[in-house]
Amino acid sequence: MNGSLTVTRAPLTITADDKAKMLNAVNPPLTGSIVGLKNGDAITAAYSTSATAASPVGTYTIVPAAVDSSPSTLGNYRVTLVSGTLTVSYATGTCAGAAGRTVLQPVNADGSSVFKKGSTVPVKFRVCDANGVSIGTAGVVTGSPAAPVLVSKSTGAGGVDESVYSTTPDTSFRWDPSAQQWIYNQATSNLTSGVAYTYKIPLNDGTWITYRFSIR
Repeated sequence: MNGSLTVTRAPLTITADDKAKMLNAVNPPLTGSIVGLKNGDAITAAYSTSATAASPVGTYTIVPAAVDSSPSTLGNYRVTLVSGTLTVSYATGTCAGAAGRTVLQPVNADGSSVFKKGSTVPVKFRVCDANGVSIGTAGVVTGSPAAPVLVSKSTGAGGVDESVYSTTPDTSFRWDPSAQQWIYNQATSNLTSGVAYTYKIPLNDGTWITYRFSIR
């Protein structure tokens, strides 16, 4: 009795590498890997994304595709395509002549600032693109309102209102076009003397700026 030989398609996986770039920079070269090629078959991969140099911060899918030099060869494979992610973020380093992605004066970036209870603390920062341009478009700070968020404090203080308040009618960070920076006038009258507070500013590229100050 004769038997039968069943030839099945070989598994082939094409995976796009994750990539990252700064806002308004050109896209990096898109790369990936191919696993499962047999007999030196001339199958390669191409990668594409909807992101351009001008795309806003966020994440974008990198889509892989199989490229066959011989239309009949690819049919011998069971192809699995695994997408990657291109993450567009704000730049690090100098931003409009000062440090970017960090709290600015009068709050010390090292967390050593001490302010008198009842005073107003102007919380300022800048984020820049790949060209060192400070970004003032709406939505840089996320949340509703787009304000600092309390992360921790150095000691417990029950019964004290430790919400984040502004001393101006603005309840969110506002853009100062003359200084090319974001600012939030944070109230301290509701905080506790002798306590150090740590806050974060959530940014729309998925990162945040952390700052800390104490009250006396």
